[in-house]
Amino acid sequence: MLQMLGILQPGFTMQSGETHHLKRYERYPSLLAVCVTEEQDIEGERLFKMLVERLHEMLDAVDRADIVILTAPLYDDCQPAIVTKTMEAIAAQKKSILKKRFFPIINCGFPESEQITAVAIAIYHKFAISVGFKWAGSLDDRPYSQ
Repeated sequence: MLQMLGILQPGFTMQSGETHHLKRYERYPSLLAVCVTEEQDIEGERLFKMLVERLHEMLDAVDRADIVILTAPLYDDCQPAIVTKTMEAIAAQKKSILKKRFFPIINCGFPESEQITAVAIAIYHKFAISVGFKWAGSLDDRPYSQ
């Protein structure tokens, strides 16, 4: 059934065995990524190119979205480095972020919600406000308070 998604939903297409949105714009913003290695690494180059392409797709999706839901694990009271880098990329694009709603979902291995609310929610809230997102709350049983 998944292979038929491009036929059933014309807004999607299959590329290299993966489902992707159709290109909707004539021109997309450029993205420069530089990778320096001490010696040639064909597999590393392939992975780097894939990562850059997917980052570009993600930033385009953020630009088109009405609500941005960020899901991430909780590591030692805050998000992992890759999530921080993603948040920095979103902030740097400075496209049409204003008035988009931002809603983080944080996965924590501990049962106490304080593990999430003590620091992580505050970090995501500050990020949302600083880049112009409208804070939409989070999955916690208590409202966020500064």
